[in-house]
Amino acid sequence: MVSSDDSAGSPSSHVISVGGRQPSEALISAVATLAGTEPTSLPPLYDVVDPEALDSLYEHVREHNGSSSSDHQITFPYVGYEVRVGFDGRIRLEPGSPNGQQNS
Repeated sequence: MVSSDDSAGSPSSHVISVGGRQPSEALISAVATLAGTEPTSLPPLYDVVDPEALDSLYEHVREHNGSSSSDHQITFPYVGYEVRVGFDGRIRLEPGSPNGQQNS
Protein backbone atom coordinates (compact mmCIF):
# COMPACT_ATOMS: atom_id res chain seq x y z
CA MET A 1 0.00 0.00 0.00
CA VAL A 2 1.29 3.44 -0.94
CA SER A 3 0.31 6.51 1.02
CA SER A 4 1.31 10.16 0.87
CA ASP A 5 3.52 11.39 3.67
CA ASP A 6 2.68 14.99 4.50
CA SER A 7 4.86 14.86 7.63
CA ALA A 8 7.98 15.04 5.47
CA GLY A 9 6.94 18.49 4.30
CA SER A 10 6.39 17.43 0.71
CA PRO A 11 3.03 16.21 -0.57
CA SER A 12 4.82 14.09 -3.17
CA SER A 13 6.61 12.00 -0.53
CA HIS A 14 5.24 8.49 -0.09
CA VAL A 15 5.40 5.79 2.57
CA ILE A 16 5.10 2.11 1.74
CA SER A 17 4.31 -0.56 4.28
CA VAL A 18 6.43 -3.62 3.65
CA GLY A 19 3.88 -5.87 5.34
CA GLY A 20 4.57 -9.57 4.76
CA ARG A 21 6.47 -8.96 1.50
CA GLN A 22 10.15 -8.62 0.79
CA PRO A 23 11.18 -4.94 0.76
CA SER A 24 12.42 -5.23 -2.83
CA GLU A 25 9.00 -6.51 -3.97
CA ALA A 26 7.14 -3.83 -2.02
CA LEU A 27 9.36 -1.12 -3.51
CA ILE A 28 8.98 -2.26 -7.12
CA SER A 29 5.22 -2.64 -6.76
CA ALA A 30 4.82 0.81 -5.21
CA VAL A 31 7.02 2.61 -7.74
CA ALA A 32 5.14 0.93 -10.60
CA THR A 33 1.82 2.01 -9.07
CA LEU A 34 3.05 5.59 -8.67
CA ALA A 35 4.36 5.62 -12.25
CA GLY A 36 1.17 4.06 -13.60
CA THR A 37 3.09 1.27 -15.28
CA GLU A 38 3.84 -2.43 -14.95
CA PRO A 39 6.71 -3.47 -12.64
CA THR A 40 8.46 -5.10 -15.62
CA SER A 41 8.62 -1.69 -17.33
CA LEU A 42 10.86 -0.27 -14.60
CA PRO A 43 14.66 -0.33 -14.77
CA PRO A 44 16.13 -3.33 -12.90
CA LEU A 45 16.51 -2.64 -9.19
CA TYR A 46 19.83 -4.49 -9.25
CA ASP A 47 21.28 -1.59 -11.27
CA VAL A 48 21.38 0.39 -8.00
CA VAL A 49 21.19 -2.19 -5.20
CA ASP A 50 21.31 -5.98 -4.91
CA PRO A 51 17.66 -6.90 -4.15
CA GLU A 52 18.62 -10.21 -2.52
CA ALA A 53 21.13 -8.49 -0.24
CA LEU A 54 18.56 -5.80 0.63
CA ASP A 55 15.94 -8.41 1.51
CA SER A 56 18.42 -10.52 3.50
CA LEU A 57 19.74 -7.58 5.49
CA TYR A 58 16.20 -6.39 6.20
CA GLU A 59 15.17 -9.83 7.49
CA HIS A 60 18.36 -10.21 9.52
CA VAL A 61 17.94 -6.88 11.31
CA ARG A 62 14.23 -7.49 11.93
CA GLU A 63 14.91 -10.98 13.36
CA HIS A 64 17.60 -9.72 15.72
CA ASN A 65 16.18 -6.32 16.68
CA GLY A 66 12.43 -6.67 16.15
CA SER A 67 10.11 -4.25 14.43
CA SER A 68 11.34 -1.34 16.54
CA SER A 69 14.54 -1.13 14.49
CA SER A 70 14.08 2.46 13.40
CA ASP A 71 17.63 3.62 14.15
CA HIS A 72 19.02 2.54 10.79
CA GLN A 73 18.00 2.69 7.17
CA ILE A 74 19.33 1.95 3.71
CA THR A 75 19.19 4.83 1.24
CA PHE A 76 19.66 4.71 -2.53
CA PRO A 77 18.30 6.41 -5.66
CA TYR A 78 15.78 4.64 -7.86
CA VAL A 79 13.71 5.95 -10.78
CA GLY A 80 13.75 9.58 -9.70
CA TYR A 81 13.19 8.86 -6.00
CA GLU A 82 15.45 8.77 -3.01
CA VAL A 83 14.46 5.46 -1.43
CA ARG A 84 14.86 5.00 2.33
CA VAL A 85 14.26 1.44 3.48
CA GLY A 86 13.69 1.54 7.22
CA PHE A 87 13.88 -1.53 9.39
CA ASP A 88 10.63 -0.48 11.07
CA GLY A 89 8.60 -1.97 8.21
CA ARG A 90 8.30 1.19 6.10
CA ILE A 91 9.89 2.44 2.91
CA ARG A 92 9.91 6.17 2.21
CA LEU A 93 10.09 7.60 -1.30
CA GLU A 94 11.25 11.20 -1.62
CA PRO A 95 11.13 12.82 -5.07
CA GLY A 96 14.41 13.67 -6.79
CA SER A 97 17.26 11.28 -6.12
CA PRO A 98 20.54 12.91 -5.12
CA ASN A 99 22.34 11.79 -8.27
CA GLY A 100 19.43 12.55 -10.60
CA GLN A 101 18.76 9.00 -11.79
CA GLN A 102 15.61 9.08 -13.87
CA ASN A 103 13.34 6.47 -15.44
CA SER A 104 14.79 5.22 -18.73
